[in-house]
Amino acid sequence: MSISYSLLTEEARRKKQEGRRKNHQDIYLKSMSISYSLLTEEARRKKEKSSRYLSKINEYFLFPLD
Repeated sequence: MSISYSLLTEEARRKKQEGRRKNHQDIYLKSMSISYSLLTEEARRKKEKSSRYLSKINEYFLFPLD
């Protein structure tokens, strides 16, 4: 009886550890995807800003103020 109990507790410990590992992996992957989306959002914002800046420069050279 004691051998089967220790095997049972060993299996429970292993499953608990495996669950923790999977949870950490999920958290890591979520944080990576959030970081990536923030990175792409920042890149999109910078691209928009430079695009507006370039259009203002083009506008100035095409239609200079007298």
